[in-house]
Amino acid sequence: MKAAVVLSLISAFQIFHQGLVNTYALNYPFTLWQISALSASFPIGKFFGTAFVFAVYRRFSLRHTLYLDATLLVFGSVVSVLPSWFFLCVGRFLIGIGSGMGFISANVAIFELTSFSERPRVFFIGAILYATAIFFANVVTLLGSLPYLLLVLVTNLPTFFSGVIFLKNQNLLEDLSDYVEDALVVEEFPPMRDPFWLAIILMVLNVTIGVPIVMSFSAVIFVAFGLSSTYASVFSTVYPVAQILLLLLLRRFPLGRRVLVLGGFGGCLMAMFLLLLTLENEAIDPTFRKYSLAVLFLVLAVASGIPCNSALCLITEQFETQSLRIKGCANSRMIMWILSAIR
Repeated sequence: MKAAVVLSLISAFQIFHQGLVNTYALNYPFTLWQISALSASFPIGKFFGTAFVFAVYRRFSLRHTLYLDATLLVFGSVVSVLPSWFFLCVGRFLIGIGSGMGFISANVAIFELTSFSERPRVFFIGAILYATAIFFANVVTLLGSLPYLLLVLVTNLPTFFSGVIFLKNQNLLEDLSDYVEDALVVEEFPPMRDPFWLAIILMVLNVTIGVPIVMSFSAVIFVAFGLSSTYASVFSTVYPVAQILLLLLLRRFPLGRRVLVLGGFGGCLMAMFLLLLTLENEAIDPTFRKYSLAVLFLVLAVASGIPCNSALCLITEQFETQSLRIKGCANSRMIMWILSAIR
């Protein structure tokens, strides 16, 4: 359990960097070009980290890949604090590379360090820290205008300490295999013959229910539905808290993978269908329509935390060897981010 928390800190938790650009744009006199560069630096770094994680892994080992991830987080957070817009971009890019590598290597490590029965519950730890990261990013936005260096320090300290915590607790990975072709057969749930297509389908569903968009633009979407900016900020801050509480509750029950994945995506798609139906029906009373859209979007945002990490658990279990897990998870994750960018 402790290993899963440490591994999730250097992967899922770092997603809060993707939601910080609005804070920079609203409070500091950056040009449009500078804001664009700041916005792009972290996701571009994520993409490069994901694209090259398999090459790094093949050259060294899974353990060394995780070590590089944590080191990049520490170094990137230090660079970001240097008093210059350029260094903030470079730091966010380095943190993005580390996070991109971590999203893949940490999940594979969690797979190897957990048993089949406990794995779905353990993967929820990543989902909880992911929601915590979104909450943190939204709270920072609510703080208003802080001195630039103070804001950069506040937003990079969690990344710095996440990397340090991992580096100080590498003993938790003593049981991690460094042999790239070792197969860990899961007898209770035999892998598919061609699991890559399942991974693609699940990542497409991830994009379809709008997880990346919800995370980055929830406040903007609430405003577009007719809520005031104050209510939009409150709703955007509340939904990750509700998501955390829901995930903590679900961890108490022995729910199966198919229930979590199929039920989770099914519920999210139903909420999205009702949301779109309400959005297109202009005959509804405007006030009722506005709050109905807000509630349905809130339900979608909260429920999306259930199937996403459960899908990662299911995907990881479908590949028979460590090297195939790294490669398959990396390829499917890159496709998800490409589709998210297009959308």
